[in-house]
Amino acid sequence: MHVDSRILDKLDGFTGQTARGRIPLMTRILRLLRNKVLGSVANAGICPMSLRLLLLRLCGWRIAPGTHLFSARFLNGQIQVGESGMIAQEVFLHDHAWITLGRHVWIGPRCTILTQTHEIGDGDCRAGRTVNKPVTIGDGCWLGGAATILPGVTIGPGCVIAAGAVVTHDCEPNGLYAGVPAVRKRDLPVT
Repeated sequence: MHVDSRILDKLDGFTGQTARGRIPLMTRILRLLRNKVLGSVANAGICPMSLRLLLLRLCGWRIAPGTHLFSARFLNGQIQVGESGMIAQEVFLHDHAWITLGRHVWIGPRCTILTQTHEIGDGDCRAGRTVNKPVTIGDGCWLGGAATILPGVTIGPGCVIAAGAVVTHDCEPNGLYAGVPAVRKRDLPVT
């Protein structure tokens, strides 16, 4: 059976591996189903925190002690959370590449962290080849509610990202970033 290579290219980022790569399609589908089921149980309001963290670890998350996670949607489990972090309600972690959160990172409600984008294609289909880029958020950062972090961004330690900001480029340490796109508004004190 012949499968159009454009379809395979679209599937490339579907699970963080290439459609023609090392992991068979059925295995990737089963992993997604596992993550969906366990993730849904973990995000249920009645699920105790200890059980929630255990279920997310079974999905592949690397979670340090002292983390509090209220509800997060994710795809592949390529998420690392440093100690004493907090992820609030309705956070979306689009983890086609690794998302790494440092120690004491707090993520406000309805934040979105994206790791997948597309190259600009030709006029027939502007969403070209899939590109996966990891996101790193340094120690001590705070993302205000509904902030959006785009693929490939590194946020330096000690930053505050204002509510509703869209971070399109790397952020230098110890700064307040706000706006669409987010820009450095001021320096923050270093302790």
